[in-house]
Amino acid sequence: MKLTRGMVVLVYVYLDNASQRVVASAKIEKFIGNRFPHYRLGEKVEALVYKRTELGYKAIVNNLFHGMVYENELYAPLEIGKVIPAYVKQVRDDGKIDLVLSGGDDGRVDALMDKIVRRLEDQPECFLPISDSASPETIRATFQCSKKDFKKAIGHLYRQRKILITDGGIRLVV
Repeated sequence: MKLTRGMVVLVYVYLDNASQRVVASAKIEKFIGNRFPHYRLGEKVEALVYKRTELGYKAIVNNLFHGMVYENELYAPLEIGKVIPAYVKQVRDDGKIDLVLSGGDDGRVDALMDKIVRRLEDQPECFLPISDSASPETIRATFQCSKKDFKKAIGHLYRQRKILITDGGIRLVV
């Protein structure tokens, strides 16, 4: 694409050996992924989101490798240009990395527990008509999380005696 003044563009900056000058290129894809990545399943990485595609979002993993966060594994859109924590789901044979935004517990379930409690406090009678038997779509629309994480969070809250789980939903214990 043609670059114009005032545009914000992701570039790769390097030293040009021929001219001995610092140069920048907007063709970043040819500069990343030149080595094979060696990451473990579930390893935490930094991902710079740089492009939206039909499949999801392309990202640069740890400033070195190609990565992809797939649309069907997202609960909210990602912001282009933002660096996000991600987890390695798979390193493919072609050296590209499939990423997920949840992998390690790193406070993810704790944050969801806080969100659920705050939401319950804002409701009349501290009751929400959603429980672990709700559909994944309902849970995703309400809390922007997976059903698995939701079940973990309400399980923790129940064991801490902060909520009651009923057939019709969850109630905050006051």
